[in-house]
Amino acid sequence: MQKGTKKERSTKDKLEAARKRQKKNDEKLKKLLDPDYEEEKPKKSVGFIIKCVLIVIILICIALVFSGLFNIKNIEVVGNNRMSTESIINMSNIKIDDNLFFINKIRAKRNFKSNTYYDSAVIKRKFPNTVEITIKENVPKYMVQIGDSFAYISSQGYILEVAMEPLQIPILLGFKTDLSNASGGMRLDVEDLVKMDAANEIINVAESNEVIDMITKIDISDSDNYILYLDGEGKVVYLGNDSNLNTKIGTMKVIVENQKGKNGEVFVNMDLNRENARFRESVAV
Repeated sequence: MQKGTKKERSTKDKLEAARKRQKKNDEKLKKLLDPDYEEEKPKKSVGFIIKCVLIVIILICIALVFSGLFNIKNIEVVGNNRMSTESIINMSNIKIDDNLFFINKIRAKRNFKSNTYYDSAVIKRKFPNTVEITIKENVPKYMVQIGDSFAYISSQGYILEVAMEPLQIPILLGFKTDLSNASGGMRLDVEDLVKMDAANEIINVAESNEVIDMITKIDISDSDNYILYLDGEGKVVYLGNDSNLNTKIGTMKVIVENQKGKNGEVFVNMDLNRENARFRESVAV
């Protein structure tokens, strides 16, 4: 059943519009006749209130940041051995009383690279007023003797330092790089770097077999026959190429233990699945 004819609906719409106009006119009249009359204002939305609260919180946070509460009072350096704590702090360009929020980590790490011992760093803010710098250093893996001095070399083939004092690490022999003017930051030639990969593997396997302390020199001149010098044991070990190193060095360890006190040569430069390793004792003259 229809609610009304089209004409009736039109009449109702006109009446509703008239009522709204009348109400609006009444409001205007009240406003003119009563100076104390206030038109009803819409309620503030929840979103507006939230925005106001957020603005207040942001302003409080900004005030705290610049209040001095987060000014740096302590700079802690962790993990350094060769690099001095003072030099690390100076290179970082982070200073006491700097704002903790405004330290430049990228610039600090870039400055660290001027030191050859630097490998990587992690810089942390420890609230409210401390910076912690954790340093990972390049470690000398080998030495190269240059006259009366020694160049300390990393596993990546970089010269870290040239010094008079020898370290308890293997001396590298048989390299091709000209080190007559060696200095920190210099790197070995490409040919030597390829052979150093094998030397690194030899060192890793020797560490896992607990014989690294025996090795005083590594000759990398012939990639088909790497030679280890065990000066403390009075022995020279012929490894052959860098294949099956775990078997070769494990066998070497057994022979060295069995031939304790005897000087001589250890031969493991063969296929140990087909041939037996040999020890040849030096003949006293």
